[in-house]
Order: sequence, then C-alpha cells, then structure tokens
Amino acid sequence: MGRAHREHQRRRSSARRRRREDPSLLQAIEASLKDDTDKKRTEEEEMAAAIPAVKEAQAREAEADAYIVDLSD
Repeated sequence: MGRAHREHQRRRSSARRRRREDPSLLQAIEASLKDDTDKKRTEEEEMAAAIPAVKEAQAREAEADAYIVDLSD
C-alpha cells in the first residue's frame, strides 16, 4: 500500500501542478464538467417527458389484458 499511496500522491501533485501552470487545462476541465451536467440535465428532461407516454402505454396494456380476460370468461 505504501508504494501505491506514494504513486497516487505523486500523480495528484503532478495534476495540480499542471492545472496551475496551464489555465487552459482548467478551463477545458470546467467546460467538460459543464457539458456533462448539460447532458445529464437533457437526459433527465427526456426521461421526464417520456413518463406520460409510458404511463399511457401501461394503461392501454392493462385495458388490453382486461379485455382478454373478459373474452376468456
């Protein structure tokens, strides 16, 4: 664990140093995070928009199942 921990710390400090030395890298990271957030928000909006359609399909399926049961009686 000692060697792995030291290696991890070295990578983290190298990454910090790169971010300090290269502000464009920080801007790229922030832009990437914003893109990820926007994408997640879009996915959530699409899922929310799909909920009524799913509920309607489930209701139609339940009606069809009830109709099939009525016919078999």
